[in-house]
Amino acid sequence: MKEIRVLDGGYISWVYGSRQFSYLIWSQARIKYLESVILQDSKTLLDRKKFFPPYKSHREQRVIDNPRLLETQVRVMKFKKYLWRDPAFELAHVEGLEADDLIAVAATVHDRVRVIGADKDLLQISQRRLTIEKIDGSFVTFPTFVKRLPKTLWPHISDEWDIILILSIIGDRSDDIPRILPPRDFDPLIKILHEKKPFSAAAEHFGEDFIRNLYISVLPGPWAFDPIPEPSEMPELLESGTFPMNMEIRKDILEVLNGTERDL
Repeated sequence: MKEIRVLDGGYISWVYGSRQFSYLIWSQARIKYLESVILQDSKTLLDRKKFFPPYKSHREQRVIDNPRLLETQVRVMKFKKYLWRDPAFELAHVEGLEADDLIAVAATVHDRVRVIGADKDLLQISQRRLTIEKIDGSFVTFPTFVKRLPKTLWPHISDEWDIILILSIIGDRSDDIPRILPPRDFDPLIKILHEKKPFSAAAEHFGEDFIRNLYISVLPGPWAFDPIPEPSEMPELLESGTFPMNMEIRKDILEVLNGTERDL
């Protein structure tokens, strides 16, 4: 079985952008993940940000306002320059898309993908197709995410699709995706989780705010497909089982991923 191994560009930046940044750590990682593919965010404006301008907006401002974060950012950029010159790694990106989108596409078209990262958003992808490993060798799993949620919700969460439903309702502060459910008021969410068509039920209950959040949060992002589905189509696509396995992925994305395949 072919296995594609990728490093999430955002995660590797976080690891090596920390205060413990050192050549020793880099050397160890280079040996451990030799001949991996590093998928990066677009170098131009993200499609999500075009659709919803506040997306991840606070991150840029935090760096500007905090000298320590700015110093960390400089270290990250220096690290990436080393990375770009290292022949052991293949780097890939697609304009407008994030590394998470490319990972999700790879997991859609291949039998198995192993990603070195720790992004909770990736847990919405079936763990039958995607394994998420941290830099220390431990794994990020579906129960890992569930345990970070309020205990009230634990008995009502059963599969990966519940993750994208929850993220679209409670929002994501780190990405500036607004929360549309009042704090500590989980009754509407619990009811929706038990509906036969939970995404449609959420759209009916929360309206356009839910549809917007779903459009931003789902992986791969709608912009990975040709034609691009409309925001209003997403609840039905998710419930019909059409998304993402039976949708037409953009050819330029497949070309980028195919150009980085490795037999590992």
